[in-house]
Amino acid sequence: MLIYLKDSRIFIKVQKEMRIKEYLYSLNIFSSNLINRVIKNRDVAFADGKKIGKNRKIKKGEEIAVFIGDRELSDYKPIKGDLEIIYEDDLFLIINKQPNEILFYTSTNDRPCIASYVQQHFIENDIVAKIRFVNRLDRDTSGILIIAKSSFAHNFIFQNHIKTYYGISQKYYRTSCVINHSLLRRMPYTYICDKEGKRSLTRFRQLLNKRNYSLIAFKLLTGRTHQIRAHMSYEGFPLVGDKGYGGLKIDFVDRQLLHCGTVSFLHPISRKRVRVRAPFKRDFKRFIDEFMIKY
Repeated sequence: MLIYLKDSRIFIKVQKEMRIKEYLYSLNIFSSNLINRVIKNRDVAFADGKKIGKNRKIKKGEEIAVFIGDRELSDYKPIKGDLEIIYEDDLFLIINKQPNEILFYTSTNDRPCIASYVQQHFIENDIVAKIRFVNRLDRDTSGILIIAKSSFAHNFIFQNHIKTYYGISQKYYRTSCVINHSLLRRMPYTYICDKEGKRSLTRFRQLLNKRNYSLIAFKLLTGRTHQIRAHMSYEGFPLVGDKGYGGLKIDFVDRQLLHCGTVSFLHPISRKRVRVRAPFKRDFKRFIDEFMIKY
């Protein structure tokens, strides 16, 4: 099956005679919502541009094109900002987020945000796409932030990517395990471990245990707000600098030392696994150098 992307259209060489809707389902790359939308809007055509009706049978060897672009765009105010882009193609933009940056402005917070920086990047590079965040990071958490350039890209990668977070805590006694504590929201902005909360699972592995601190790799088996921060606090080893969860104060650290460091995903077009790494930020590297390596 030949698949390639051009001008917001996915071109596919048909492998089996079928009605168009059934064939799109058989590919296992499109969501039901997208299939229904493109059929309704007649956004499926032959390679020569001739539209394909919803009941039309397509034949083996024919080439079809599915439009996955956006007709409605985001309305964030474009602002020139510092985006550390670590991966980009026609479907995805991945940046290494700085700490102390918000994703988008709200009614109570209208300061410059990453969405505005991305909007400016799209305009400068003639990218016609709505901004869709695949994952979210707390304001003071740094690292990998994935933006999908279409609903197709968002739906495909949302359940099909693996992220690894890195954090520094006070010396932790375990080397690896799965933390299983349900989380319940405690107003206004923190979470506590409580059996009445939502099931929350965090897998971790200790990478470095020096002096009084531990460098830990985390993988989220569930995706709850503040999950890593709340779990480590409940375990009695909060992340360094995490004011909301009892973390140790360090002069040059003004946020929790938590960083989304790697992501891997199967690319829907190339069908190859993509691996992206986001280098640690300056405060994170400095802490490791001064408190865990130097004596």
